[in-house]
Amino acid sequence: MRRTPTNAVSPEEPVTRPTTISRPVLPDLQSRRSPEHAARIATKRHLLEFVQMLETRRAELGLSRSAIARQLGVTQPTISRLFSGRVQNIELKTMVRVAEVLDSDLKLVIEPRPPLNSGA
Repeated sequence: MRRTPTNAVSPEEPVTRPTTISRPVLPDLQSRRSPEHAARIATKRHLLEFVQMLETRRAELGLSRSAIARQLGVTQPTISRLFSGRVQNIELKTMVRVAEVLDSDLKLVIEPRPPLNSGA
């Protein structure tokens, strides 16, 4: 005789999973208000904007990620990490080389940041 596990769910019942939190929530919420957190968010936003520009230009030229990888002399997974934004640090010379393969110019702009609100 086959036994049914005690935690079995019938097909009609919705499957729900318990929510677990692996670390305290309050300290994380407090760190989100910090200037360091704002800087991390801004950096990630700039990276994603850069990646979107690369992807748009790649599509305009009809180049595959594999073709770009061959031209740069790197592996296709390396280019996939770059084009998906899963890179931690991109060297300036790498950004210039990618722009060249995409028949584009790379322009870097330094702009002063607006003053932070003091909350008053």
